Amino acid sequence: MNEKLENILIELAEKLHTTVEHLWGVLVTQAVYQNFISIIIWSLFSIGSLIVVGFTGKSFFKACRDDKFNNSVPFFVIAAVIAVICLTAGTTNLNDWITAILNPEYWALKQVLP
Repeated sequence: MNEKLENILIELAEKLHTTVEHLWGVLVTQAVYQNFISIIIWSLFSIGSLIVVGFTGKSFFKACRDDKFNNSVPFFVIAAVIAVICLTAGTTNLNDWITAILNPEYWALKQVLP
């Protein structure tokens, strides 16, 4: 570790009344837990968005067959936009998730260093 990182960890350990070694272990363990939870939450949002788009799309195509097309368009568009936002928001953090799972020490360093 370089001197800057050591000083930051020593200062943080003193504030928390613990040792630097214990603090570092907690940071590394937290990396794995936090990112598994993030992946689970993103998966639930993704599944939920796909379900909403599926049901809305089903009713949209049914409305197209029944000539009630104008009433379903706004709902389908809103559901599709929400699904795209959820999926995009999740994939922007994909790099951090993979890093935290495969190399938690690096992830912990990124969290500690300004």
